[in-house]
Amino acid sequence: MLKEYERLLKKHKGKRDVVQVEFRRFVKANAEILTPLTHYDRIDEDGLYTGSRKVHNPKPGGYKYDVIHPVTKKVCIPPANGYRYPKDRMNELIDKGKILFGEDETQIIQIKEYLKDYEEKLSSVIHLDSRAGSNELTALFGEDKIFTNPKPAVLLREIFSYCLDSNDVILDFFGGSGSTGQAVMELNEGDNGNRKFILVQLPQLTDEKSEAYKAGYKKISDITIERNKRVVERIITAKKGAHPNLFENPDDTDALKGLGFKVFNLEKSYFPRTDWSPDANLSEAENVRTLK
Repeated sequence: MLKEYERLLKKHKGKRDVVQVEFRRFVKANAEILTPLTHYDRIDEDGLYTGSRKVHNPKPGGYKYDVIHPVTKKVCIPPANGYRYPKDRMNELIDKGKILFGEDETQIIQIKEYLKDYEEKLSSVIHLDSRAGSNELTALFGEDKIFTNPKPAVLLREIFSYCLDSNDVILDFFGGSGSTGQAVMELNEGDNGNRKFILVQLPQLTDEKSEAYKAGYKKISDITIERNKRVVERIITAKKGAHPNLFENPDDTDALKGLGFKVFNLEKSYFPRTDWSPDANLSEAENVRTLK
């Protein structure tokens, strides 16, 4: 929406009345995919905005004073719980044109809320196609049933966008098909982040009758590794498609930020294992396995 607004503003050389009309047509034509932002369809010198009741106090105990309607010169009906801001702050907002008045004093005032300041809330209910995880694997491998019940990367991206900062590290002890790695790299690609992931997946053998085994993936960890390789390749291919000369300049290595991974394998430890529980039934000479 912000890009379309900037495009129209440039196209019509800043004529906001014309931009307003065209932008509302754009919103109406794309309402289904723009929800819940369709009410951000008004324009002023600071950008796209909507009217919000955030100027009202959410619970009893707000500020009580008169706000005069600029046209009728009468006192506007106050919100039930009073105003959120003290009178001096309210006067400042009115002077800056940030308060929206109704046609007359019978309508409660609102404050301008700009799309550029919008922060989405994590929904308590997320609608998702139950085949999303399988479809993502099919798009990467071109084969069905490589992995049973994979976690959807699209869902993980949604969750990670709320709980991870741009430089955080996420640990997934059940790597499975590698959905977490894909979600993190795609999230980095979307916002230029530098998040990192650690996936743990035991080299559990795949069933010899399974599609994965027939396709050459003898262990589940083989799928984990291959999937994330293909995700990296797909992102790089997309980058080159958009910028054919990318990576020809040494400075272009920044385009790989947030991509790639290393693989660590379990090896025998040099340290003898000692029993740590009464029923372990392990000799002190038995070795544990550790990362190498």
